[in-house]
Parts: sequence; structure tokens; C-alpha cells
Amino acid sequence: MVRHPYSTNSEERKRVPFFLAVLSVLTSFALVEMFSAIHWEPSPYVDVSSTMFIYGVYYWLFKAFFWKWKWLRALGILSTPILEGRWLGQVQTAPNPAALAGQNLVARDVEVIIGQDWTDILIRLRSGDSHSRSTSASMTVSEDETILIYEYISEPNPDALPALQIHFGTARVTVADQQMEGDYYTGRGRLNVGTLKLRRQAKEGR
Repeated sequence: MVRHPYSTNSEERKRVPFFLAVLSVLTSFALVEMFSAIHWEPSPYVDVSSTMFIYGVYYWLFKAFFWKWKWLRALGILSTPILEGRWLGQVQTAPNPAALAGQNLVARDVEVIIGQDWTDILIRLRSGDSHSRSTSASMTVSEDETILIYEYISEPNPDALPALQIHFGTARVTVADQQMEGDYYTGRGRLNVGTLKLRRQAKEGR
């Protein structure tokens, strides 16, 4: 599935493109000098010494890979959290907000798969009777936690009860110490509220 953009309060979205632009100019100058020294001229169709071409390559590499580098985070250059991976836990659902404080909660085991790069994300939740995917998201980052808010569309599984309908919803969760915990509510057609608690699963080999 295609990921969608997410917003963040991190200042790195302003700084990084500037640094990449400066690096692209310096790289372009170095390549021009090198090509001149070896008497080679790049193709006019794909000018590898073009500043714009180099910036595009740097930006793609940063968006896909470099933003995860630990040393950039240790220096405080990057703060956008890396949420991608597999999360397991439970969703507890109440038929209305008043019931959320009572005992009429329905617990379901769920799996959440997050795909993410520096600018785009996709949050998919799977349970025994439905599956959902995010349609928009935002992150508020602080020193010790991240607040993730996202909207989603949920669809019933083929073998789900007929009463289960396609619906939209919003979730607001706090992410800290490899855990994700918060609440959600659904829109027309369901009108449910509930809580969400997940723990990140370690990748094999770690």
C-alpha cells in the first residue's frame, strides 16, 4: 500500500533540505573539477554533475536511509522517531464514551504494522474481524515521548459479522519505551470508543 505524508513539530524538516542543498553544490563543484581533470564530459541527458540531480539523489537517500543513522540522532540533528516495525497488543472497545469507565469492555488482540520513512508513513492494524489503514498522521515530539495522532479507515474481514461496517476513526497514542498506548474513537456507522495498548516487537537477529 502507498504511504501518506505525516507532519511533525521537529525543526529538522527545515534544516535538512538546506544542508542537503549546500552539500549538493559542493559535490557538483567537485565532480565538475574531476571530470575536467580526466577530460570527460557527462551526457547532457543525465548530467550527473548537475546540482539538481545530485540534490535529488541525496534527498532520496536521506529520506529512505540516512534519517535512521544513530550518530545524526546522537548529535541532535534528527529527532523524528522511528516507529516502523511490528507492534502487538490489545484494543479494548466500549459501545459509547460512558461505558469506557465501566466494565463493558470488549478486548481484542491486534497486530499493527508500521511502514515509515522520513516524510511518509502507513499504519495498518489487523484484528480477528477487521483491518484498517491510516489516511493521515501527525507527530508531536518531545524529549521523552512522542504523541502520534492519525486518522484511519477500517474495513471488516470477509468472515466478519454483517453488522460490522466500513467506518472512519481517529487514534491518539503516546509512544515511549517501545510501547504505544492511547485511545481512539470511530465515526458514523460505529460510534465506538476504546483504548489501545501495544508493545514493539524486536526484529529477528537483534
